[in-house]
Amino acid sequence: MQTLKTFITTYITQLREFDVNSDYFCLVDTIHTLFGAIQYMFETYLCCSMMDTLQTENKRIAEYVYVIDWLSVCRRTSDSQRKSAKCIRQNALLLQLQIHEGLKIRAGNMFTVERETFANLMRVVYSLLTFILGQTG
Repeated sequence: MQTLKTFITTYITQLREFDVNSDYFCLVDTIHTLFGAIQYMFETYLCCSMMDTLQTENKRIAEYVYVIDWLSVCRRTSDSQRKSAKCIRQNALLLQLQIHEGLKIRAGNMFTVERETFANLMRVVYSLLTFILGQTG
C-alpha cells in the first residue's frame, strides 16, 4: 500500500513539473501539421492527375471521332436509310462540336484542374513558406 501511495505522489509531482509548452508538445503538433499538409498535397496531386488524364482521353476521343468517315459509313439506298443517315450525320456533327470544345474542369470556377495547375500551386506555396520563414528567422 505504501509503494502505491509513493508512486502516485511521485507521478503527480512529475505531472506538475511537466510544462505544457514544452518542446515535446510543439514537436507533436508540428509533426501532425506536417502529415496533414503532405496528405492534402497528395490528394490534390491525385485529383489534378485524374482530371489531366480525363482531358487527355477527351482529346484522344476527339481525334478518333474526327477521323471517322461518317458519310461512307451510312449507305443511302432507300428512303428510310436516307433519313437515318441524315440523323447520324447531324448527331456526328454535334458530337464533334462538343468534343472539340474540350473538357475544362474548374475548381471554384477560377482555374482548371490539371497537373500544370498543381505545379503552379506548389511553387506558390513554396515561395510563401520561404518568405514567411525568412521573415521569422
